[in-house]
Amino acid sequence: MAAPPVRPRGMSLAQARNTGLDLAATPSMHMASLGELFRGNASVVLPPCSTPVPPQEISCMAIMTMPMIECEFDGFMLPDSFCAAAGGLNSFYVRWLESAGIRVVPLPWDAPFEHQVALARCCNGILFPGGDLDHFGDVLDAYFQRVKRLYELALQWNSKGDRFVLWGTCQGFQLLCACAAGSIDVIEPGFVGTSTKMMPVSLTAHQPASRFLGAATTPAHVISSFADAPSTLNFHRFGVSPDSFACGESGGAAAAPPGTTGGGDVAVAASPKWPGLGAAFVPLSTNVDDNGRAFVSIMEHRTAPFYGVQFHPEWPPFDFSDERIPKTPPVIAVSLYCCQFLLQALRCNNNKHYFPTAKLSEKAVVERCPVVYEGFGWEMYWVQATAKEVPAECLNDAIQQEHDLHEFFAS
Repeated sequence: MAAPPVRPRGMSLAQARNTGLDLAATPSMHMASLGELFRGNASVVLPPCSTPVPPQEISCMAIMTMPMIECEFDGFMLPDSFCAAAGGLNSFYVRWLESAGIRVVPLPWDAPFEHQVALARCCNGILFPGGDLDHFGDVLDAYFQRVKRLYELALQWNSKGDRFVLWGTCQGFQLLCACAAGSIDVIEPGFVGTSTKMMPVSLTAHQPASRFLGAATTPAHVISSFADAPSTLNFHRFGVSPDSFACGESGGAAAAPPGTTGGGDVAVAASPKWPGLGAAFVPLSTNVDDNGRAFVSIMEHRTAPFYGVQFHPEWPPFDFSDERIPKTPPVIAVSLYCCQFLLQALRCNNNKHYFPTAKLSEKAVVERCPVVYEGFGWEMYWVQATAKEVPAECLNDAIQQEHDLHEFFAS
């Protein structure tokens, strides 16, 4: 029997009903019922004659979920079996990371902080995804406070030589800027013509010596793909101005070079409003909206392995709903380079952050979550926020870590 058609992205539920689409058939799930997955009762079954790869040889990245208020659309109501869901993950991020050989663990945004720390100890980094929380002020504030605590934790780990990675995409980029600036007000509204628009980036004078796009380490065709072709997908109305990266110090992060390469001139404010941002992050590229207003599109932390992009490298290879999002060689080259760069960054602390056993990692991975297919490549994973808390006194004791994780993931 042929599978029933699914509702395409952008089609309302009412339109779908009028066309006769079987909406009840669109959710799909793996291995076990949704209730079993949410209760943690699904068993871990290995293929016959297989031996799991040792956990410390696998790079793993956590992705912070988006709140339910941002995931639901067109009045869509989740089935009863999804009632425990507290947030969602767009599958583009999952497929993008997995295409580079990175395992993905969902990090519930509103879980107890001790839970988030326990998961972070088992992963090599955290990805803060894009979103549209600007319509939900209270939720955005709460979400930002969670991102900020994890940012401060990652800074602390890095100060002790633990190269824990952070990556921010679009809204995640903006929130990393807010963490460094000390205020969410560094994120500016009102950018025009930057929604579903492919653009080349204008590289700044910081790019040649950078880790992310360094001239000595980045293939020439990749730099050309970024700078000479419309290869980055912008989908935002908010941004962070190059002026905000001024730190007011002689030789500071944004103030040093009097000019840029590739036309990406970074204007520097005489009295920086957000000195913490420029002291922490370096802008590697800029763009302008349809009104000529500039925003930073790539940045990296001056010392820690923290990176942010205003565009969406994960999106173009997997979206088949919009002809404005091409699959040209430069677009794919940018996407692949970003995830492969992330893999190399994550590998720097494989021996410090990993699940004690393969079975425990299998209980945490995103494939354990129910997924809904929305059409044309779009999928949403639904993630439960656990009520279990890891005792704080155990989190700083490496000897008890394995015991705590067994308890945490126990069915």
